[in-house]
Amino acid sequence: MNLYNKSNVTELKVLTGKTFQNVEFTDIDFTLLKGMMRAEFNDCRFKNCNFERKKLKDLKVYNSLFDSCAFINTDLLGSCFDRTVFKNCQFERSNWNRTEVLNSEFVDCKFSYDSGFHYAIFTNVLGFPERYLKRTGKMDLGQIC
Repeated sequence: MNLYNKSNVTELKVLTGKTFQNVEFTDIDFTLLKGMMRAEFNDCRFKNCNFERKKLKDLKVYNSLFDSCAFINTDLLGSCFDRTVFKNCQFERSNWNRTEVLNSEFVDCKFSYDSGFHYAIFTNVLGFPERYLKRTGKMDLGQIC
C-alpha cells in the first residue's frame, strides 16, 4: 500500500482527474492541495484528513475507508461512494446534492442539519440519520447485503 502523509503529500499537487489504487492518506489537510474533482479512489484509506471547503465534485470512491475525517463546507456534488465506510467523521454544511452513496456505512459520525441533499441517492446504507434525508430524490437505508 502506498502511503501519503503531511510530509510527502506535496508530491501530489493536483488530484483532479487522477486515479488512486490501494493508497493510504494520513494526517493530510487536503485544503492545501489544488483540485480534487473527478478523482477516483479504489481500496484507499483516509485517516485524520481535512476536506474543509474542498470541492470534491464528481469524486468516485470504491471500497474505501474515511476514519476521523472532517467534511465541513465540503462540496460533494455528483460524487459516488460505493462500499465505503465513514468512521468518526464530521459532516457540517456539506453539499450532498446529486451524490450517490451505495452499500456504505457511517459509524459514530456527527452530522449537521444544514447540509444539502437534493436528488441524492442513498441505497443500502447503514448509520446515516434519516432525518437529514427528507429532501433526497431516492432513499433506501436498508441492510447491507
